[in-house]
Amino acid sequence: MEPTMEDKRIKRGITLSEIVQNFEKNLGFKNDIKWSSFIFITLYHVLAVYWCYHYAFPVKWQSLVFALIMYVASGFGITGGAHRLWTHKSYKATLPLKLFLLLCFSSAGQVNEA
Repeated sequence: MEPTMEDKRIKRGITLSEIVQNFEKNLGFKNDIKWSSFIFITLYHVLAVYWCYHYAFPVKWQSLVFALIMYVASGFGITGGAHRLWTHKSYKATLPLKLFLLLCFSSAGQVNEA
C-alpha cells in the first residue's frame, strides 16, 4: 500500500503550524497586520500602565478586596453559568442559583454579538 500524502508529511517532520499555513495559503488567506488594531491594543496597554503608575496605587485595600471578589464572581459566572450550565447543560440548577449565576455573568461584561 502506497503511503498517503499525510504519511509523507508526518515522516518528513512537518509541523502542525506548517500544515495550517499551507492550508491557509491554498485557500487564499492573507495574514496582513491590522495596524489600527495593533496600535489600539498597544496604546491601550501603555495607557493602562501609565494609569496604574499614577492613579492606582493610592487605592484603599478595601477596593482591592472588592476587585478580587468581583474577579472571582465574574469568572464563576462565565465558567459555571454561561459555559457549563447554559451552553453545555452539564448540570441542573435551581432558580436562585441561576439568578446568582446570571448576575455574576453579567458583571463580567461579556456580550454575545452572534
